[in-house]
Amino acid sequence: MLTLLNWNLEWKKAGSLPGREILRIISASNPTIICLAEAYDDFLDPSSWHSVYPDGDSGYPTLEGRRKVMLASRSLWTETLTDLDNAPPGRFVSGLTSSTVGPVRVHGVCVPWSHAHVSTGRRDRKAWEDHTAFLKALLAYDGLVDPVYPTILVGDFNQTVPPKRAPDEARKLISVLLDKFELAPPKHVEHRTVCHTLFSPGMRGTAIDELPAKKDGLHLSDHHGHVHRLAISQP
Repeated sequence: MLTLLNWNLEWKKAGSLPGREILRIISASNPTIICLAEAYDDFLDPSSWHSVYPDGDSGYPTLEGRRKVMLASRSLWTETLTDLDNAPPGRFVSGLTSSTVGPVRVHGVCVPWSHAHVSTGRRDRKAWEDHTAFLKALLAYDGLVDPVYPTILVGDFNQTVPPKRAPDEARKLISVLLDKFELAPPKHVEHRTVCHTLFSPGMRGTAIDELPAKKDGLHLSDHHGHVHRLAISQP
């Protein structure tokens, strides 16, 4: 099976105490493919991982090397796309890579949160405006579900499933997205999450295992990480 790890790192650096613990957990999980949100582009060892990330920034003042989303694979990436037409920039990356189940297409996302550029950043948006604009651009993308290769859509969606507080338009857009994919469910429902793994109907998978946001009193992230195992459905 393909082991996929998905985690928003809240900008932890690899050399920090939380960063070192996160790297230990990642190594113990032995993933085939990783999606990291709010991560430094040098967080993973380049001798072990091939990483791709968006070209543009997200419009906020930022430190060198910060990426809203990045994908990493044990194998090289081809057919990469590092931006999405008509979408808020810096939040989408896509590529084709080899894996333990064969070639797979992976889209990594960090959907803008509800108040992106409302009271911070450029301050030129209404609540949920960038969020819905990104989802509309994602749904308009012709390559969203690859007709040839199994497709994975993974990352921080900044919406729970089912939605809890999103307005009707944002809820409907997520619903349309879920109609195109299968959603990896959590094993436990104690923690509602905004980070999700979706996969095309040609795949099957296990429920997600949750990774800790805190470990022995150490704050790792404001998000729980997820590990999910996928296989190709047999005809």
